[in-house]
Amino acid sequence: MKLRRWEPSYHVCRAIIDRRPPWLAEAATLLMERCDSLWRIADIAHCVHELVLQGLIPPPAHARYPIGLAFAYGGYREWLNDEKWYDRSRHDASSPILDRIRDGLDGLRPEIWRQFEVEGDNEVSLINCQTRRESVEGGWAGALATLSDEGLLERARLLDASLEALARGFAPHRARWHYQFHELMAPTLEERAIRAELYFDLLASPAGPIASFAMAALLKVGKARKLDPARVILRVEPALYCATVSVAKGALKLMAGALQERPDLSARALPLLAIGLEHASEEVQDGALAQMEAGAGAFDEPARRAIEDRLQIMSPALRSRAQALLGARQTANEEVRGVEACIATLRQRAMALPADLRSLAGVDAALQAIDAGAFDVPRARFTGMDIPRLNPEKAIVPIESFEEFVDEALIVIERPMEIERVERALAAALRFSAHRPPDAAGLLAPLQLALRRFAPKRWDRSDWATPRGVLQITLEAFFDEFELAQAVIPKNDPGFVLLLRAQDMARAIRSTKTASQLSEPTHSGFWIDPLVAVRRSCAAEATPILGLADQVLTLLRLAPEGRAEALRQAARLTGEWGAALRHALGGEETFGATRALWVAARRARAPFDDDDRVAELMSDWLAGPLRHGVHAQMRDLADWPASGDFCFPTEALLCTTWLWPLGGCSDAFRLGEWIRALWPQNPRPVFTLARNAKCMQDEAGLCSIAEGLTLLLDSDVPIDAAALLMLCNGLDAQDKATARATVDALIAVIDDGRLDGETLGAAIHDYLSRGRTIAKRWPQRLRDIASSSLLAAFVVRRALERAFWPLESRAAIKDIHCWIDLLRELCAETGTSISDSDSRLGIEHHGRSGKSLKSARALLAQEGDSSKRLFAPAVAYALDKRLRRAEGWNGRFALE
Repeated sequence: MKLRRWEPSYHVCRAIIDRRPPWLAEAATLLMERCDSLWRIADIAHCVHELVLQGLIPPPAHARYPIGLAFAYGGYREWLNDEKWYDRSRHDASSPILDRIRDGLDGLRPEIWRQFEVEGDNEVSLINCQTRRESVEGGWAGALATLSDEGLLERARLLDASLEALARGFAPHRARWHYQFHELMAPTLEERAIRAELYFDLLASPAGPIASFAMAALLKVGKARKLDPARVILRVEPALYCATVSVAKGALKLMAGALQERPDLSARALPLLAIGLEHASEEVQDGALAQMEAGAGAFDEPARRAIEDRLQIMSPALRSRAQALLGARQTANEEVRGVEACIATLRQRAMALPADLRSLAGVDAALQAIDAGAFDVPRARFTGMDIPRLNPEKAIVPIESFEEFVDEALIVIERPMEIERVERALAAALRFSAHRPPDAAGLLAPLQLALRRFAPKRWDRSDWATPRGVLQITLEAFFDEFELAQAVIPKNDPGFVLLLRAQDMARAIRSTKTASQLSEPTHSGFWIDPLVAVRRSCAAEATPILGLADQVLTLLRLAPEGRAEALRQAARLTGEWGAALRHALGGEETFGATRALWVAARRARAPFDDDDRVAELMSDWLAGPLRHGVHAQMRDLADWPASGDFCFPTEALLCTTWLWPLGGCSDAFRLGEWIRALWPQNPRPVFTLARNAKCMQDEAGLCSIAEGLTLLLDSDVPIDAAALLMLCNGLDAQDKATARATVDALIAVIDDGRLDGETLGAAIHDYLSRGRTIAKRWPQRLRDIASSSLLAAFVVRRALERAFWPLESRAAIKDIHCWIDLLRELCAETGTSISDSDSRLGIEHHGRSGKSLKSARALLAQEGDSSKRLFAPAVAYALDKRLRRAEGWNGRFALE
């Protein structure tokens, strides 16, 4: 008979034992391996132990056997031998553990020693073998200790075995039983001194609790002067690398005691003490430096090199002491002269640039900061529509052959998150709709198979609106089985305009007729050269135009440069589209009847400004039901007309709070998001959605990195309030990938001058006032930003200083002492002090008690470098970066 599933139990065990099969030993091992219960392992181990005592089987080699006996003798059994009556509960102290062990100690002794050699598992381990009797009798550990006191178990062997078990690399939570048992045995100082080498071995354990246990034992022996000072210097090094602060501080204390006994060991100890200078804890660094200062008389070349190697990674607040210990010569005057010469050269480069570009790139702000001696360089202020966006190096080359189109389509259907490639493939699909080669069917066959594999799968078909869904709609039009399915269509979803454009594309492809697409990007970033848009519009008068959705996207993608010339050339365009395009380019036109088209034209003309004419156009719509909720409608996409005023999503661009459907796709990592492709003229919708992305909401895992974070890596993208809030959310995020992306984005925007300390600090201060900040997540992330450059160190320092302004709520923020410690480090690194009176008030408020008190006092008492020599190279670096941007812009304007 075959059993699908069986559970080892006392009854199964007894049934096998009674029949005495030839495979009894194998059965005993299998029973223990299959058991998944604390109670049943006790029964099984008890029965197997009977067989071992009777000589019927050898002791099983399985790790659960010796540990299972601890459960059996500890009162975990459900059944008692053959009596079939329940054993007294393990919560009943009337059946002492000690009596059971004494009665069977002769047969149990070998397995007791084996318990120190095997680790066990999550279910069966010594740490799990605890009872409520532990408070009275000490449980299994207490029983062994008592038997040792009675002379029934060898005490020295128990002490050695518990330490050797800790050296076997058991998981920390299972190793806990062994060091707790060792301490329960209460070793004397002599016993600890004999085992000093075993304790030293455990200092290298990667488990902090084990290293802490060993250090505590060594400190007791060291205090009694029972440690050989030379052995201390030789063996204590691993403890200095331990991340646990108490272990590293204990190592310093052991070394101090050893050097007090043997001062002649100072030369050997100094390079070891230097290891403490790289510890993450400033307290450990301070202790190591203090001991090195005390032993400065024994300084030699190895000690000097050990300090020099760690100067850049130790706390800036302590660096000056280390430099003084090295006797470093001050070269401040030479450094200042070198920086001044560099700044003079940079000034000459600045004067060669147009004044408007200097101002937009923040060059003038950097020069003013140099003259004023300020510690924060004001950021560059531009909107992105006042600078050239058509970088010749990022011009998009259209697909030129049908074979290349099929190859690209096969790639983007697999990788729809690469939206620019998706747009390129869609444009090629429409271009070749009426110009297919004779072997088109054969070339398209692989694409047909790929489309079947990636067909939309959501119950409501809402993934039609994703980049992959739009690819499906457009590319499937090449095949006979093409049919537009139903989908949930939120009318106020701005992404719906892309879905409507896909519908128009599919119609054109099915008809095998040529249609003019106006919205194909000409440059990376989804930009369209206005001159190209006009030329396409002129050509479209001879061929059918794709549709209203295509026109709307064209307007929202118009680049800022070349608009005046494009307006002149657009004078010959006729119809409502010509008027709307001219209005977007800066001309004065009478608004037509198609509201969505004129709203888009007005937003393209002034992406950042409110407009009474737009509000008037939208008055009826704003008063309707769409203002208060999302109204979706199940419609067959084929029922939507090819023309007409159905682009309601374009109107929703006026209010970014209605953009949520664009970020509602949890599968963006595989389906892609349209948000960046919709309105490149204004990045605020991207930032608005990014700050509410799943990766920002402590939902780590398959969530993709928010589009807004990657968008900021483009140096021509401006920073606004929505971007700052997104960055604060990223610094506060639990997801490590999101935090890393946020750090990279902040490094980029600080490096090229789009963000200064004052602006970042004001945003952080506002974020703190919301009362939901996880403060302990920020310091290491801010430290990574500050370490990227000297300029970033000044920016982060000022940002923290500004963030500490008094909060209206006056609410205590948990772990804020970490911020104070970081600010103190950055002040020391930049040679500055806290001079802002509002910041001092805020720091005093946050540092009134607890861990913050000492840090706040030290920070407020810290003095800066009056020479300001460190700021000069930082501002020179900032000026050089801003000049490079302005020179790049100037070069693009020259090509116009």
